[in-house]
Formats: sequence, structure tokens, C-alpha cells
Amino acid sequence: MKRFGSSSGIEIEEKIENLTPQNTVKTHKYVWKQFTEFCERRNYQLCAQTSDERLASILKDWAFNMKRADGTEYKEGTVKTIWNTTAKLVQKKFYEEFNRQINLFSGVVFEFDNYGQPTGRIEYNTMFSKTAQGG
Repeated sequence: MKRFGSSSGIEIEEKIENLTPQNTVKTHKYVWKQFTEFCERRNYQLCAQTSDERLASILKDWAFNMKRADGTEYKEGTVKTIWNTTAKLVQKKFYEEFNRQINLFSGVVFEFDNYGQPTGRIEYNTMFSKTAQGG
């Protein structure tokens, strides 16, 4: 028995993909579909020439205007999930397609609060917070 395996890059990627929970895969597809539809309707393009400033503007627009299909607001937890998923998928896209690393969770260009959320999107409501419910 060899001490080190001989799995190829393709085998490793397949194994990692198979380990990803199906709910995560579905969430990523759902969020990316919403975000790309939003970008299409606003005539936004995510390409190699998209500057950090332009990307920040697009993401802020998305963060403040994401809503359900019927136009109602998402719950706070859903907004956070959608935002974090979008940020990760945008980072992945820019790295894989354009070999460009961006960090949406820090930096001067991306003006977000300490929790990685777009500042001002979510108004804190003590009536619905976990701590107000004793949890």
C-alpha cells in the first residue's frame, strides 16, 4: 500500500463535488440564476474589464434590491445567505474565468460592514431576533 495516493486533479474535483451537500448545490444554482437575471435586466456585465469599483456598484445594487419573485422582502437570514453565496460565486467566477482575485469581504472599494453584509440593507428588528426570542 502506497503512503500517498495517486488521484488526478479531475478525480479530486469529482470527489469534492460529490461531497458537497445537494442543498448547497441547489442554493448556489438558485442564487446564481437570480443574480445573473438581475444583471441582465440592469444591463450589467461581469467581464475581465469590470473594475472593482464597478463590481462594488453592481453588488450594492443587488444587495439593496434583491427580492422574492412576488416583490416581497426576504427575511434577514435569507438575505445574508443570498449575499454570502453571491459573494463567493462572484469571487469564484472572477478567479476561474479571469484569473483575478477579489475579496468582497474586505477592502476599501467594497464598503460593507464587519459581517460582510451591505451596510444599511438589513434593519435590525429586536422583535424577530434570536436573542429577543431567548435563543
